Amino acid sequence: MEALLRELEDQTKATYKYLSVTGSPFAYDHCPEDVKTAMLGMLAVNDLAESSFSGITAQVQCYGRIGMHAAAAVSDM
Repeated sequence: MEALLRELEDQTKATYKYLSVTGSPFAYDHCPEDVKTAMLGMLAVNDLAESSFSGITAQVQCYGRIGMHAAAAVSDM
């Protein structure tokens, strides 16, 4: 647990500003209410965009000589 806390509270890490203990406006606890309201219903991640890339990569890695257009089609299905 101590190692985890050390990592989380390391100010050189990119995720540090998202912790509420920092007082940063990027942390949910310190985020302005109008920003919180504006973000309701929005996706917090880019999974929809990234999932197609990982699907194509998996098809190419598993089946080797599959064309990119075919790998993309399988991923989209």
